[in-house]
Amino acid sequence: MNTGEEEAVLERIAATLGEMLVWIRVTSYPAVAQIIRGEFPGGDADASTRAKVYAMTDGKRSSREISAAVGGTPRFNTIAGMHAKWRRMGLAALVNPKSQRSPTRALFNLSDFGIDVALLTSMEAGRGAVEGNDGTEGTP
Repeated sequence: MNTGEEEAVLERIAATLGEMLVWIRVTSYPAVAQIIRGEFPGGDADASTRAKVYAMTDGKRSSREISAAVGGTPRFNTIAGMHAKWRRMGLAALVNPKSQRSPTRALFNLSDFGIDVALLTSMEAGRGAVEGNDGTEGTP
């Protein structure tokens, strides 16, 4: 086989893999949606926090940076535990699979599953004007 023929074979393989990926995504969507909705159910404050952490898990931010961005709660070691759980569930992956110290990145956009992280944040901000962080009435 010459170089031109090898390139043509590789292009056909790449096209076939691309088509297979489309079908895998389509057929996997219901199962992924069920897993995501189970991990981030609406109306649960802990799930809201997890959703915000998941949305910030972009493979660039460390668990310490994410913890600081969400106000220090949950702590970075709890976030690292969330990342490990999401990797086991197939919702996240290491940026560099060869290194366990590699940052984690979320594999799905929660908005694709009807979870609006910006709305969760604004709803919590609205509650904060009525309720303090310790559950007592007051202003933030």
